[in-house]
Amino acid sequence: MSANLSIPCQFNDAELLIHVLDAMPALIFVVDRDVRVLEYNRAAGAMLSGQRDKILRRPGGEILQCIHSFETPAGCGHSPTCCDCVVRNSVRQAFDGRTITRCRTRMELGQGPRARPIDILVTASPLRFRNESLALLTLEDIGDLAELERLVPICSMCHKIRNDGEYWQQVESYFKRHWDQGFSRSYCPECLVKVKGDAEDAIPAASSPPPPPAPPAPAVKRRPRRKS
Repeated sequence: MSANLSIPCQFNDAELLIHVLDAMPALIFVVDRDVRVLEYNRAAGAMLSGQRDKILRRPGGEILQCIHSFETPAGCGHSPTCCDCVVRNSVRQAFDGRTITRCRTRMELGQGPRARPIDILVTASPLRFRNESLALLTLEDIGDLAELERLVPICSMCHKIRNDGEYWQQVESYFKRHWDQGFSRSYCPECLVKVKGDAEDAIPAASSPPPPPAPPAPAVKRRPRRKS
């Protein structure tokens, strides 16, 4: 950091919060206990593509067009399916003081033939702002990863993956090329037991001393022959 860089000593709280949210690439919402949207970041706004005054104070399921929000006239939160909603339950736990981190779920968004499934990771954490209890809700789209899980052909024997060029390659090489992800190696509990057992069986055979040599056979005394 440059020594000549001037950093203001005070920020407007609301303005700082908005800039922090806008810097995040995931969809981020500030919601109340009933998952009504009180603020959202730029990434969420790009997805919603609606007027701000028609988004704020509305339930999250309605602005995201969750198919279950259209099942009852009361809207989001009142369908029988809403009892199992991961987003709503995560927000509820955030208001109980707990943080839910990257809980995976699938949502159906849209109406009629335009409805589409979306795989997301849900994070909800308590947020205290101006003496008001809120929740910070983060939604991460993992559709690419979910598609990869469904489509990647893997050998049942050697666990190699077939790539687009019809060549089979190791799992590590495939993920390094397509996702720039490395792997650390370890043992699962079952394999660890097997490896330890194999090692214990091999150690005594390798370290035991050789058997002592057999004692020499006793010498046979020959009786002198009598002269005739």
